[in-house]
Amino acid sequence: WLKLLGRPELLAASGNVPRSFETAHLSVSRLSWTMVPGLQWIVNRVAFQPPFPTYSLASCAELFFIKDPKGRIANPGVPCMLYAIPTGAPLLMVHAHSNGTDIGGMRQILHSISDRLQVHVLSYEFPGYGLHAGSANMNSIDRTARLVLNFIMQDLGVDLERVIWYGRSIGSGPTMRIAHHIQKKLKRPPGGVILQCGFACFPEVAAHVCFPVAKHLIGHMWKNQAMMLELKCPVLIIHGKNDQIIPTEQSDKLWKAVDKKDLSIFHNCSCCDHNSFNHERCVLRPMCDFITRVKSVPDFPAHAFVLRTLEPNLVRHIDSLRGRLLPVYGFRAPELVTWLRGVIDPGSAKKSKVLALSSAQRTVPQAGATVRIQGMPWDDANQQLGTLVGVDETDGHWKVILEGEAVLVPPEFVAVEQVNIEGCQEEGRSSQVTQADSAVFRRLGSSASSLTAPISDPALKDKSAEEAETPLIQLIPTWNNYFDMCELPPLEDPSVAFLNSLGMVRLCARRFLSFLERLQSRLDAVEDLASKPLEEVVEFVEAEFWMCDPLLSLWEEVSLPRGDKVRIRLGPFFFDSDGARGCDTKLGSGPDVLRVPLWLGLPSHMPFRCIAEWSLLNSKRLMQELPGRKRCITFRRGKRKALELLPDSVFATCMAADFVRRVSKAARVKALFQKFVGLYLFDASGLLASDVTTFDEASPVQQPYNCRPGRFSSMARSGLLEGGVTPGSRLKEVYTKLWQKTPGQEVEVSAAELMQGTPLPERSSDHRQDIAEDRDWFASMRLLTYEHVCHSGESSSASLSWSAWPATLSAGFEVNTALEAFQARR
Repeated sequence: WLKLLGRPELLAASGNVPRSFETAHLSVSRLSWTMVPGLQWIVNRVAFQPPFPTYSLASCAELFFIKDPKGRIANPGVPCMLYAIPTGAPLLMVHAHSNGTDIGGMRQILHSISDRLQVHVLSYEFPGYGLHAGSANMNSIDRTARLVLNFIMQDLGVDLERVIWYGRSIGSGPTMRIAHHIQKKLKRPPGGVILQCGFACFPEVAAHVCFPVAKHLIGHMWKNQAMMLELKCPVLIIHGKNDQIIPTEQSDKLWKAVDKKDLSIFHNCSCCDHNSFNHERCVLRPMCDFITRVKSVPDFPAHAFVLRTLEPNLVRHIDSLRGRLLPVYGFRAPELVTWLRGVIDPGSAKKSKVLALSSAQRTVPQAGATVRIQGMPWDDANQQLGTLVGVDETDGHWKVILEGEAVLVPPEFVAVEQVNIEGCQEEGRSSQVTQADSAVFRRLGSSASSLTAPISDPALKDKSAEEAETPLIQLIPTWNNYFDMCELPPLEDPSVAFLNSLGMVRLCARRFLSFLERLQSRLDAVEDLASKPLEEVVEFVEAEFWMCDPLLSLWEEVSLPRGDKVRIRLGPFFFDSDGARGCDTKLGSGPDVLRVPLWLGLPSHMPFRCIAEWSLLNSKRLMQELPGRKRCITFRRGKRKALELLPDSVFATCMAADFVRRVSKAARVKALFQKFVGLYLFDASGLLASDVTTFDEASPVQQPYNCRPGRFSSMARSGLLEGGVTPGSRLKEVYTKLWQKTPGQEVEVSAAELMQGTPLPERSSDHRQDIAEDRDWFASMRLLTYEHVCHSGESSSASLSWSAWPATLSAGFEVNTALEAFQARR
């Protein structure tokens, strides 16, 4: 064998191996001793397989870095995540993850352990995984574990008797090595050790996973069984009986080597395998019992300790991480692209059971068709089934019989009940649809939403019968299988923009692109941006988002200082108390408008972090100051692959599509959009005819518009929101002052007077307390304050100076806290 390997000199070098190789027997164990150095690279490649990073620099607030004294100056160090209990905890648990994941993939589980067991939890990253540069092997991982140990002792100042070392699968190796180091080198007993699916002998695991001879070809990476014999601390061992990767016999050997069995636990799960565990029964409960035993050790300090504030992540960390960094988006790209493809090209998705057509392209079915009324400004007729009898020639409204009564209904609010065009008689229709009608319906069929109407925009309209089968997807610009809808013409019809999923994506994509351009210019104007903490940038992005409202939220906007005009706005479309309506594409409202939220459409924090990181990575200024690498390089399945950031227009389309996909699943949101379109098209006549509570008890008006702002505002709220949500006491007091009964007397309410609101509680406190009635007041006051700060002389200049940046952040933080409080009531 050695001759075949081209190394005959090894035959002479080995005194125990005869020179006559043909007649001698060479044991496999001797061969393994010779081949271990050559196989180590293969072992590392098989044992350590970093996945695609599940986190990025701004995606997790728990992320921080432990500086490596021997590392490069620009390298931030070892990525870690800390789940600390703000009020203090008696123990710190240090977690070493398994293969095939990283600290971002374990975030939800570790956060649950910290919250349920009330312990601090710290997880550290292996080299080559996540954002940690380098390559994974036993020596590099052990060195990382020692850096974490030094950080705990020197920086955090935590007593090692309070630290429990928790390793899972391959992570049991460095966990045992660091616990053994504390026991033998530091002469101090560790607080405890938790091994989940751990191994006693690595070569035996290799033989089980690969083939028996692998046991003799692979050396020991971590000798866990031998190190366990020398540990003098409580141990918790968790293993699944159905584990096919690391057999449960490995944990049996570890348990036999445990010294303090009276304080230790061996939990063998009968229904679990290597990766699937019942988190409540097989993880939390054994850990809870184990922690109780750890705290029962004599002289254990029972008082809780609070971890100090860690150094914040800075924007300049992007420079050294640009080679591995890629934003972890709040949406799943493959699923989102598939959904969007089905919306753009209905032929690629399951046909809808209800076909809703816009008036611009409407072909009237034959008389006797069963139709459904939906989206009308009054509720009693919604979702009722009727029979189509004809069309009014004067205005094009459809004549429908509803419960024996003939009514005229605009075609925008009529959906034809049709499950199968060919078998429509099975659905109760009195006559067959003609062949021409059948062709039109197939060509204009919408996606799976019953409220979705086809696009009436000329840019997307079929041009001829020959183009009837051409999917709309071919008319949408694409980039690497992603869609770009920002280049399409703007929409001017609210029924298409709000009652159509594709229309909503187009509307939001263009608005979001404008927001990204504004945000980019604002960030580039910040002085010394590279030295700013990353969390400050995230707060700034969130505040800018709420001020610009780039997606779809419902607002009540009152003109200042007299309150003589009120308008209801959803996205760019609005209608007001003077009878005006239209589309205002400008982002934000300005400092002369009191903007009160009625419904907010973005409840998650994840998009703000994604937007912040994407904006920083695309910042031209940071690319000049922190060049790094222009592309994000990642390693997957052994191949080096360059991944480019999404272009701004594609990123805007993805964020818009993710928003529309979420809101289109909520029946309440769809009903809200329907009501807004009805009020926009019908001059709110249906609302004014209803009996609603007003703020000022004014006499009824004869015309639907040109009414007093107070009456208009109360009726719009009652018509749009279920139950007629009224303003809080503070806001109602201001409204009463503005819209008093005595006509002709003008009352002004200055912005300075309005901005003197009660201070908000801290973000960590319960938003449902103290301000339960006045959340809309707090939100509107803080938005007005932020508008004034942004329009002041300092912050609106070419550069956000050092003195203006703290004021902007302070006002933005209050905006974010106020709007979170407002969302809590929803």
